[in-house]
Amino acid sequence: MNTFVHFGAVAWLFVATFSIKSQAQQLVLIGGALKTCASLSPQYCQPNTVFPTAAKTTRWFQITPQHLTQLSRAWPTGSEDLSRLMTQLKRSDANKRYSYAELLSLLDSGEQPLSKRLDDTQWALLLDSLEVPALTQQGTRQVEMVQAARTQLAGSQAILANMAALIAATPSKKYLAITASSHDPYDAADFYENLLNDFDVKGEWLALTIPLAQALSSGRCQDLATLRQQLSTSHSRERVYPERTQQEQLWCEKGVAALIAKIKSADAVFFNGGDQSLAKQVLFDEHNQPYPWFAALQSRAVIIGTSAGTALQSGGSNGHGSVAMVTNGTSEAAIKFGAFDQAAPADNCSEYQSCQAEHLNYLTYDPKGGLGSFTAGILDTHFSERSRTLRLATLLAHTGQRLGFGVDETTALVANVTPSHTELQVMGEHGVVVLESKSAAEFVYHYLQPADSAKLDAKNTLSLTLASSASASQALSDATYTDAIFAKNGFKNLVQSFCQSGQQTFSYDFSTAHKYALTLARSTATQCQLNKNKTYSIKNLNIIINKK
Repeated sequence: MNTFVHFGAVAWLFVATFSIKSQAQQLVLIGGALKTCASLSPQYCQPNTVFPTAAKTTRWFQITPQHLTQLSRAWPTGSEDLSRLMTQLKRSDANKRYSYAELLSLLDSGEQPLSKRLDDTQWALLLDSLEVPALTQQGTRQVEMVQAARTQLAGSQAILANMAALIAATPSKKYLAITASSHDPYDAADFYENLLNDFDVKGEWLALTIPLAQALSSGRCQDLATLRQQLSTSHSRERVYPERTQQEQLWCEKGVAALIAKIKSADAVFFNGGDQSLAKQVLFDEHNQPYPWFAALQSRAVIIGTSAGTALQSGGSNGHGSVAMVTNGTSEAAIKFGAFDQAAPADNCSEYQSCQAEHLNYLTYDPKGGLGSFTAGILDTHFSERSRTLRLATLLAHTGQRLGFGVDETTALVANVTPSHTELQVMGEHGVVVLESKSAAEFVYHYLQPADSAKLDAKNTLSLTLASSASASQALSDATYTDAIFAKNGFKNLVQSFCQSGQQTFSYDFSTAHKYALTLARSTATQCQLNKNKTYSIKNLNIIINKK
C-alpha cells in the first residue's frame, strides 16, 4: 500500500512541474523484465485471469513447400545446419498449423535436437519463414492483449501504474510506442500499444521502423517492401501482420512533416526492449546525423524505456564529454579486453556469458550515444542480474565519464529532469546501482532501492539520501563470499555480503587473462542500510581493482 502512495507522489510531482516549467521532462528508465500480464505471457498474471477468445496466445507455423523454399533461399551461406533442418521439417504435415510448442517438439524429435544448435539469427529466420497469422474464427487477426492491472508482481504493477499516471497528467494523455529495438517490430506492436489499457491510457504504435526511416529520408516509399526485406532483421511480416506493414507504408506516403506532427501530437513516447543498436537506426542516418524527427522525439514530456529502450536514452554531453551508449559485452570480457568503439556483434548472445566465440562477449559502445534524453551518465540495464558492474566501471574509465547508472530488472529509475537539477527515485522490485569513477582502477559504489533518492545539480554533482533502516544493521560474520562475481547476481551478492559482515575491508581474488584483486573498503562516509526486503541500500562504498 505504501508503495503505491509513494509512486503517486512521483506522478504528482511531475504534474506540478509540467504545468509550471515546460522544459521539465520525466524519464522512466526500466531495467527490463517488467513481467507484465499478457495473453502471450500468462505466467505473469494473477490466478484466474481470463483473456477473450480474440486474444493471441501463441504463434502459429505452417511448413509448406513455399515456406521451406523461402527459408532455404534466405538461410545464411556456409551454415552446416540447413540440411539437417530441412530433413527434420520435411517430416511434418504441410496442412497442419503448429503451435510454437509443437514446432519445438518437431525440431527436437530427431537424434540431434536442433533447437539448441541454431544461433539467434538462424532461429529468428526459421520462425519468421514458417509463421502464419493467428486468426479468430471470424478470420480476423488475433491480438496480444495485456491486463497490466492483473500483473502478479507488485513492483511491476507499481511501475505500470506510475507510468499511466505520468502520461494521464499530460495534455494529450496518450503515448506513442516505438518498437524498433525488436528483431520483429511488427510483432511487438500489439503488446506495447495495449500496455496501459487497464489504466484507461491510450497507446498507439508508431510505425517508425528502420525500413521506414530509410525510405522516408531517401524518398523511396515505392521501394519500402524491398527495403523491408533488405534492412529488417525479420521476414515475411506482410503475411503475418498485413495491417502493420500497411501502416508503415501509409506513414511513408504521408511524409516527414506528417510524421513529426504525429510525434508532437503525443506528450509521451515508449521505447521497447531488444537491441539499442537497432533502435538508434531510426534516430540517426548512416552518417550518424539525426533524422528530422529526432528533436520531436527527444523533447517529449514523458519518455519511457525498458531494457534497450533505457540504454538508448544515454547520449548528449556533459562536463566530462560525450555520453556513450553501451551496446554489448560482459563484465568478464570487459576486464580481460577493455572496451571497443565499434558495432556490437551480430549474434548478441552475451546474456550470461553464453557466447561460444570470445569476441562475441566484447564490451562495445557507441561514443555518440543514443537519444540523449539522459545526459548525467551512462545507462545500463539487467544490471545486478547479469553482474554488469565491472562492465560499466570499465566503460566509465575508458570514456572518461564520471557517473554510470545500472538499473536492475523489474525496476525503474525515474528521473525528473529540469534545467537546474535532476531528481532521481527508484521503484519496483530491486534497485539501481550508481557508480562514480575515480580512476581507471577505483570507483565508488552506491545501491539505491525504493524510498531512497538522489539528486544531481546543474554541475552534475551527486547527492544521495537513503531511507531509514528497517532494523539496526549488525555484523553477523566475516565475509566469506566465494561464488563467481561474473555469475548471475554475483557482484551484488558480494557487496551485500560485505555490508552484512561489518568488515572494514575485504579482498576478493579473481582471474581472467590475468590475476586481479578486488578490494571493498568502507570509509567514514560509507552507509549500509538494511531494507525491509532484507537487502542493503549502500552509499559510498569504495571499490578498487588491481592487477596482481
